Amino acid sequence: MKRTELKVRMMSSGTGLVVGRFTLKLTICLVIALGLQLWILQKIQIGFDQAQIFVCYGLVYLLTVLSFLSLQIGQQKTVDRLGFVFLGRSLLKMMVCFVFCILLLRFRSVHRIAFFMSLVIPYSLSLIIEVVEMVKSVKTS
Repeated sequence: MKRTELKVRMMSSGTGLVVGRFTLKLTICLVIALGLQLWILQKIQIGFDQAQIFVCYGLVYLLTVLSFLSLQIGQQKTVDRLGFVFLGRSLLKMMVCFVFCILLLRFRSVHRIAFFMSLVIPYSLSLIIEVVEMVKSVKTS
């Protein structure tokens, strides 16, 4: 399929609007969670590297948006198998996040609790938002 045909198909089906709304909700929730996490870590005085926390949040954000976009594009083709595709992509996303976590913990001195929180919190929030938006999207189509 050509790129222009895909754009027309996405715009006519409302996929662009759904993905935009999803991205906005995800961004707002993750920014609030990041602020709360940094505040809590500062209050309990755990030494941590803010750059690593930003990288973790960014990785989860990027993987979630790409996963949701690919699910929305593929939804027209495989509505009956959408749940299985969603579970497979969620498993792949979780594996990438935890492999990244293990590699970063092994090769750098990172506070384990702070780093674990910086992967589990955004992953959980993004999964909840992704499920809610997918259910809404399936109901309307």
